[in-house]
Amino acid sequence: MGIAMKSCKGVSWSGLSLLLMGMVGCLGGASGPQEQLVPVEGTVTFDGKPYERLMVTFMPAAGNSARQGVGVTDAEGQFVMHNYQNKKGLPAGNYTVVFSLWLTPDGNVPPEDEPPANSRAVQAIPPSWNDVSKAGAPNKVIVGKEGKTDLVFNIPKSGKGGSASPKGPPANFMR
Repeated sequence: MGIAMKSCKGVSWSGLSLLLMGMVGCLGGASGPQEQLVPVEGTVTFDGKPYERLMVTFMPAAGNSARQGVGVTDAEGQFVMHNYQNKKGLPAGNYTVVFSLWLTPDGNVPPEDEPPANSRAVQAIPPSWNDVSKAGAPNKVIVGKEGKTDLVFNIPKSGKGGSASPKGPPANFMR
């Protein structure tokens, strides 16, 4: 027991840090070449209105080796996509875009510092726009080598292309 403690005291911190940096370097190289990112931006409205904090997720289509990207809308409904490393832009490729927006019973976005369940918020985006397995043609985007900065998504409340739906908050709330 005394020998182990003596050898631990003799460890060179500079040697240990070099070893750790080498390991990180090897792990970083294992992920492959650096991805070329292109700008991906646009605007989203839900039921004809922009919402702040509506989440936009780009899921790579089959055969696209890119990882998913995420953006969040501002008060005007504008978003800028960021890759999995939180760097601005995404690799060129084919994507399916899905959306998420939590609204309280009175139709407002919950306070930023409060979990949606505490404000009885529910997912407002219809499944055809927030579930990648139910996404249709309007959710498909091809990002070219120049990027895509003019995207516009107008999500109807019904999810079917603008048919009327009852006004008021959804009936099922999170508990």
